[in-house]
Amino acid sequence: DQLPQVLCHNDSHRRNLLWSVTESGDPELIMLDWAFCGPGGVGMDIGDLVAASTYFFDSDPAKVGELERIIFAGYLAGLRHAGWAGDERLVRLGYTISVALRLGVTLPGWAAVMLDPASGVNVAAMYGRSAEEVLAGWVTLAEFSLDRADEARQLMAKL
Repeated sequence: DQLPQVLCHNDSHRRNLLWSVTESGDPELIMLDWAFCGPGGVGMDIGDLVAASTYFFDSDPAKVGELERIIFAGYLAGLRHAGWAGDERLVRLGYTISVALRLGVTLPGWAAVMLDPASGVNVAAMYGRSAEEVLAGWVTLAEFSLDRADEARQLMAKL
């Protein structure tokens, strides 16, 4: 609540993003599913984007660091282009909190529900890989989220 507030999609992931071409032939990014739209801390949406995109295996969890670098740099560039001159560490804090909450808090519960053979969830159909591969990817993401939680604590101490 103490972060600068911005308009957030609050469900940003690759499955809610579409590329289109305008009448002039320029590429245009379109975001779908604005049901959870509202105010949120700066950087929170990109935390969701990194976390959910790798959770769904739309991006390889083993390359989450690379995805993070690209998305974070693009988000900062967009903020600067829009005239925002705030402290980059606040953006990083919002991002790291979002990743820690999305992956660190919810992922273990999802793993317990989704990967339980008795759940009836067809993991292979949903994720395009075996339950063992999904679990391995989610372990990578859990470790990544714990690192981001540590980073968030360090940032909070400095800000």
